[in-house]
Amino acid sequence: MVRRLLDFYGSDYAEEFSKETVNRPSQWIRVNVQKISAENLKSRLMLAGRIYADRFIEIIEGNQEPRLNELLKSEEFRRGFFSVQNPAAFEVTKLLRVQNGMSIWDACAAPGGKSALLAESFPKSSILATDASAERLRPMQDLTNRLNLSNVTVQTLDATHHDFCENFDRILLDVPCSNLGVLSRRPEVKYRLTPEDLKELPKLQFEILNAAASALKKGGVLVYATCSPDRAETDKVIAKFLERHPEFEREGEPIRIEKNEFGLDRFFAAALTKK
Repeated sequence: MVRRLLDFYGSDYAEEFSKETVNRPSQWIRVNVQKISAENLKSRLMLAGRIYADRFIEIIEGNQEPRLNELLKSEEFRRGFFSVQNPAAFEVTKLLRVQNGMSIWDACAAPGGKSALLAESFPKSSILATDASAERLRPMQDLTNRLNLSNVTVQTLDATHHDFCENFDRILLDVPCSNLGVLSRRPEVKYRLTPEDLKELPKLQFEILNAAASALKKGGVLVYATCSPDRAETDKVIAKFLERHPEFEREGEPIRIEKNEFGLDRFFAAALTKK
């Protein structure tokens, strides 16, 4: 992994990136703004962290305020006032430019955080949240039970094998990836990931993107996202797709969340429009 960082990005980036993977990651909660404002919840829970985008509250570890595991036992959590999520998800979903009334397919949805964010933000939209793994979808019962989100349908479905044809206004593909951008949250990846994985994952990512694209309506927006900064999983997948699909075009520049003051997870996301 270090060899790859050195070869592709240089020594300065490799050193900064490697140090970051052993730091304690920032903790944030996402406020369900359909039920309460971020300011009100912050006061109610006696939190001292920053607010991001009017719907995320930072949890400061080591302070006098409640720890995250204590908050997850609170009445506010039980009633669906908040969930655990890094604000990077917000930056990714913004690229979809969703409006109420739209149909959305979150095609690699498990464990469901971005589907919930979209459902809370756009309660009059219709969201299909799918994943190829029924096991990974089990936590998404939280969407309908604790959060009481009636505009989300959860279904086990492999995005590479579907019968949709221009069914959706928006499609989100947060594809399976190496998780290189979130190693501080998933330290086991450093011991699990192999060179073969880094060769095979871009093939799977392209296969998902290539298959899901047919489900987008003309004029719709598809967002391809990955929590890896690796070019093989990001720019190269997009370039290959656009070469084979002239009916699609980039919408603006991709977002590349790198090291930042808020502790947002590293993410890549690109918006594609169907002509």
